[in-house]
Amino acid sequence: MPNYSDIPKEETFKAAVFRDFFISSKYAYEPNIGNIDFIVTEAKTLKGNIWKRHYLWAESKKGIAEIYSMLTQLVLTVKKTYEKGEHLPPPYIACFDTVKIAFVPFHDILPIFNDNDVNWNVTPSNHTTDDFLKTKKKVEKLSKKNIVIFNIKQTEGNGIYVVSVGNTFLVKRLDFDHAKTIDLISANPAYEPRRYSGSELDEIKIEGRVIACYHRV
Repeated sequence: MPNYSDIPKEETFKAAVFRDFFISSKYAYEPNIGNIDFIVTEAKTLKGNIWKRHYLWAESKKGIAEIYSMLTQLVLTVKKTYEKGEHLPPPYIACFDTVKIAFVPFHDILPIFNDNDVNWNVTPSNHTTDDFLKTKKKVEKLSKKNIVIFNIKQTEGNGIYVVSVGNTFLVKRLDFDHAKTIDLISANPAYEPRRYSGSELDEIKIEGRVIACYHRV
């Protein structure tokens, strides 16, 4: 279970999050492109590609912060990067602090970039202005279509978790049997539960417990 509360510097904190959740030869960490706090890209530009693929744009806060304030700061920050077209947008945006991470599909927040009622000149890091708070309401409404929030400090007891198996992140219900076996259960009944036991348990890393999941149709 990661513990980031004792890390004094935000850059060290972000590097630790990348190490714990994205450690793979497939990924690279590139901070502060277009003032975006945390960017996960592919490690190498594939042959024939013009751009290096981006997998995630995220806002980070050392300490504890409110999710939709972080997401609003991120949205206000990424608009210029998105409209420049120098980097293909990622499939997800995210925000995290020392206890939780939230993921939102990038396409869910696209409508706000065409909203003329948003003051895009507001300072993204100032969370108290009227313009920021008005934008936050819009971001929260869009984000709640599909958002997954998980607590990185909760890793015990039956429930829904984010787990990594190899280089793949999964959201599954976990049933524990006195640390002897773990059953990964899909919400889709078409998939049979997968039981891990013995040395197989080393293949699973529990990243955190899902504490909220919204999906609107």
